[in-house]
Amino acid sequence: MSTAHVDDAGEWIVRQTARIVTGPVVLFRRAGTSWTVIAAHPSPIEPRSLPEDSQLALAADASAAGEAVTIPGVDGRLLWSPVALGEGPAGSYLMLLPGSWSSTPVAEWQRSLARAFTAALQVTSSREAADESRRRARCAYDLARRLARSSSPQHVRQRIVNSVASLVGASQASLALYDEADDELVIVASHGYPVVAVEHLRLKPGSGIIGRVFQNRRPLLSRVDTSRARPRRPRYRTSSFMVVPVLAQRRVLGVLSVADRTDGRPFTTGDLALVRSLLAPAALALSWAGSEHQALEMRRAALIDPLTGLFNRRHLQARLDEEIERTRRFGQGLALLTVDIDDFKRINDTAGHLHGDEVLRGIATALRRSVRSFDLCARYGGDEFAVLLSGSHVDDAVLAARRIAQRLRRVLAQNRAVGGDFVTVSIGVATLGPATTAQQLLARTDEALYEAKAAGKDCIRVADEA
Repeated sequence: MSTAHVDDAGEWIVRQTARIVTGPVVLFRRAGTSWTVIAAHPSPIEPRSLPEDSQLALAADASAAGEAVTIPGVDGRLLWSPVALGEGPAGSYLMLLPGSWSSTPVAEWQRSLARAFTAALQVTSSREAADESRRRARCAYDLARRLARSSSPQHVRQRIVNSVASLVGASQASLALYDEADDELVIVASHGYPVVAVEHLRLKPGSGIIGRVFQNRRPLLSRVDTSRARPRRPRYRTSSFMVVPVLAQRRVLGVLSVADRTDGRPFTTGDLALVRSLLAPAALALSWAGSEHQALEMRRAALIDPLTGLFNRRHLQARLDEEIERTRRFGQGLALLTVDIDDFKRINDTAGHLHGDEVLRGIATALRRSVRSFDLCARYGGDEFAVLLSGSHVDDAVLAARRIAQRLRRVLAQNRAVGGDFVTVSIGVATLGPATTAQQLLARTDEALYEAKAAGKDCIRVADEA
């Protein structure tokens, strides 16, 4: 229960008691060895006239013996009867009543007063617990909605860190996720400082605070008195922090850490409960984002040639059927270019396969830079490449082929084979006819390429339209 709600209940009890005893009433709360005045009626106590902590401690002891005492600082002319009201969520409480209340009926009345005060605290606590439960549910729902609109795994991670830090008032926060392949935790998102400052760190399970929380699956809350304790590291302003595991069913996905409340106060168990409620939708979002990313990588691996980064033959053939259908539906043109490296076997035999791979990657880079963003480049197999030019007729395709050939010559001139020979390419060009199928277009492009090879290589040939 928050101190503010306890104070409200205390003020109500003080007002009601003052009406009954027709005299002044004062309520104190003790946290540790320090006493704080909660309420006074009919008039508040000036801070400079408050009694010392030791005097109030003696008054609390006198309460157990049923003795009346005088307390300097709280109208020292009066005799006060201290009434211990027991422990509450924020500390222990002491009420001062005017005069001597040592008779048996009065003692029973004091016990009734203590019970009434305890009941008021319980009602306030229940009401506040319900309010806090609704607040946590609302925050978790709002976070889940925001995460559902996130566009990428990194966006999901950063939104989790920013949202949790904002809701608990933390100046700094970070999210470390577990990398199963390397058996280590990697910080992937941060709040309050750049992630590049810590992304190089590799944390082993069981090592350090984050590693231990990951391993034992239990959250850690440090509620050190921030006004007295020195921070753990120079970049922290306080010594209070929370480290919470991110759990998805029986798996620990990672660890979320928050530090430095913006108001300088230590984090509370309520803050920890809020973070744990927020991590439920966060864990689902992280699991979904990880699965989506893994599925995307698998789909990409099935379509991409690993050496050159271009699409592979399988994807080219699938896209070719789609482009032919789209071209005929909208009455546009379509051209296919086949690019083959001349004497590539000799390059591998004389300069080695590593040099051959370098030539292949150089051609792939030049092809990507030579076409439009919506054209498709693919490694068709071995030393052969294909370029699908959407919306292109014969003249457009020939111009594109010449432009590609010129760029390739400049790139390949920088990759000489052993013996000082330049690497060259031959290019075959074919365009889509009214009744041409995908297989026929590929075959005609191959025929044009063979003609280029037969003509002496390092040239362009265009297939006749059938």
